[in-house]
Amino acid sequence: MQSPWYLYRRTNHGVAVGFFANSNHMATLLVVSLAFLAAFLAALRARVKHEKAGSAVLLLAVAGSLTLIVGIALNGSLAALLLGLPVAAVSVAMFLPQSRRLSFPVAAMALVSVVAVAVVYMSPLQDRLAASNATSFESRGKFWSNGVSAIGDHGLVGSGLGSFPDLYPRYEDQAAVTRTFVNHAHNDYLEIALETGISGIALLIGFFAWWIRRASVIWRSAVADRFAQAATIASAAILVHSLVDYPLRTAALSAIFAGCLALMVQTRIRDPKHAADLWPTRHLAG
Repeated sequence: MQSPWYLYRRTNHGVAVGFFANSNHMATLLVVSLAFLAAFLAALRARVKHEKAGSAVLLLAVAGSLTLIVGIALNGSLAALLLGLPVAAVSVAMFLPQSRRLSFPVAAMALVSVVAVAVVYMSPLQDRLAASNATSFESRGKFWSNGVSAIGDHGLVGSGLGSFPDLYPRYEDQAAVTRTFVNHAHNDYLEIALETGISGIALLIGFFAWWIRRASVIWRSAVADRFAQAATIASAAILVHSLVDYPLRTAALSAIFAGCLALMVQTRIRDPKHAADLWPTRHLAG
């Protein structure tokens, strides 16, 4: 009998999935929440004037952090465990003064997280760290290998948006086919490259160039917008997780990602040295 706590018939039983069907997507939500919790607390601490208020902020920080940490532990997603630590470490940088906030360690931590996710998911370490999900992880290697073969046949123009589920069976080992079907490549970049070809790859490159530029501006700004900084951390976590899953194909996470990009486009706090009092307008003098 299915527990009433699971909202979907097809779901990951035995772990905390929340309002999602896929535990990995719930894990992504918990991880990105770490960044926004840190932004909220950093902004709140900057307004604190009294000792009692400071104690309340500390209590809120401990309670919120423990809630998210316990949620990540109960969720059991390996991606969340790998991304949670670097996200938390980079989020702590929001509490540091501008003079002590070094960009190189932040960038290094982000790079380490990407490498860690790739190494674990592409090596036997995955079986030791999460034996219960070993079958899922072993399948990812087959998905990617078959996906690369498909890209070789459709690389220039792509196979068409949404064509992956219908196209993938042609590249499977027919002797190993079961009743379980593959709906996504579990690597969004590979799936985008397959379905959209060179044009999609070019758009991805353009997006990443914009993202890196905006993240650099936000973290180097003399006037820190904590929520814009959290948006860079949260969006980066989702982008990294997309290497081994498809979080942006769920409405909830794609909405969060869109909100992050909106915060990055126009920060809430503007540097007075570069911000005009009024938006650029045309005036008619009579």
